[in-house]
Order: sequence, then C-alpha cells, then structure tokens
Amino acid sequence: MKTSFLSLIAIGCSLLASCNSGPDVVVTDRAGLPVAGAVIVPSSPSFNYPAVTTDGKGEANIPKKAVQEVKWLDVTVPGSEAKARVDYTNSKPVRVTLAR
Repeated sequence: MKTSFLSLIAIGCSLLASCNSGPDVVVTDRAGLPVAGAVIVPSSPSFNYPAVTTDGKGEANIPKKAVQEVKWLDVTVPGSEAKARVDYTNSKPVRVTLAR
C-alpha cells in the first residue's frame, strides 16, 4: 500500500513538472502591448517546424518534442516588421518586440 501511494505521489509530481509554468515566447509592440496573432516559425539548423500563433496575451508555446533542438524563431504579424532569426537558446520566455 505504501509503495502504491509513493508511486501516485511520483506520478503527480511528474505531471506537475511537465505542465508549462509559463509561455516560451512573448511578443509585444514597442509600447509593451501584447501582439495577438503573431506567427512564430521555430527553426533548427536543418528545417523549420510548424508555425504557432500568439494568443490574446501575445504568448505562445513552442512544441517540445522536436527532431532537432529549436535554435531560432522567425516572427511575423501583418502590419508590423518581421523579426528573423530570434535566438531561442537563452532563458524563457523569449521576448520579441515588433514595430507596428
């Protein structure tokens, strides 16, 4: 009984640890306002991954299961400048500021 209880605690901790505690990327404009609908294309040295889109808070998460580690992000939104090759290897969340 004690072993199964400890197993349940270990599983619970594992599930909590796997939950994303925050966004991987935050996109704002120069005024610091969130940019909803920004398209983010994660890239590795060999290929691009499927694009993700920021939510109403300007936040997005990059899928973790990749063949190669994501190194860069290309960020675009209609009516704003594009940001290419944003470094994704540093601490998260990566903050991207776009000019509108």
